[in-house]
Amino acid sequence: MNSVNIYYVNADDNQKGLTEKLEIAEQYGFHMLAPGHQGFKAANLIDILNELINLGLAAGTVIILDTVKKFTDPMSKSDGLKFWRAVRAFVSQGGTVISLSHTNKNPGSDGKPIYAGTSDSVDDADCAFTLRQIETNEAEQYRVVEFENFKNRGQVESKVSYRYSIKTGLNYRELLASVTKVDINPNATSSSSGSMQENSLIQIVEECITEGVNKKMALIDAVVEHSGTSKRKARALIEQYTGSDPVLHKWNFERGDRGAHIFKLLQPLNDTGESC
Repeated sequence: MNSVNIYYVNADDNQKGLTEKLEIAEQYGFHMLAPGHQGFKAANLIDILNELINLGLAAGTVIILDTVKKFTDPMSKSDGLKFWRAVRAFVSQGGTVISLSHTNKNPGSDGKPIYAGTSDSVDDADCAFTLRQIETNEAEQYRVVEFENFKNRGQVESKVSYRYSIKTGLNYRELLASVTKVDINPNATSSSSGSMQENSLIQIVEECITEGVNKKMALIDAVVEHSGTSKRKARALIEQYTGSDPVLHKWNFERGDRGAHIFKLLQPLNDTGESC
């Protein structure tokens, strides 16, 4: 199987955001580029795409552009023509480009967002989604957003929704860990994996830590993968049983490099109330 190289081109962030996302990139093994760093310039993107094509490296390469207006003027037909022609050539050689863009400030008559730019950008794309907020729950402190497909040349879902925490004081990693896919169909029933008992989830966390999956973000992802539960529930359970009291807690953590939480299991108590 061919390996996949992922490049997240972050051209729409401040220094703090760049630093936080670079740490995540290093943890999960994708690359992050930013204009003005290591000689990279947004104006060179087309040349880079052509070079990847010429070197036979387009296949298996995914490039995420945040945001596309940093690389081409979405309101200019002539500028867009040159840019999307290069993207099309790259994609035809097996590459993938995911571009993020903005919508108009005012929604359409149906209340849905409208893409802000010429029609050429959408015309040249294989797939296009809009993103909008559909629910905010202040009591439970979460928000739900919906991706809706309005152009489709592939087998993708027409709509998909995600929930994330809006608690005050969350850092970017915590916000990212709170994102979970939700089914907004009120008639949908929960899957058996989604109703997994707490003891089973605890056992999965303990097995992951024992096997060396002990950094918080990786641990949450592993619990989700092995149980089918949501990131929100996995995170809540891990935090619930984190501490130094073996009566109340199952594991605790030490701070590693870059402030990472490194988890270790607590020693269980014996019959005399002492740690084994």
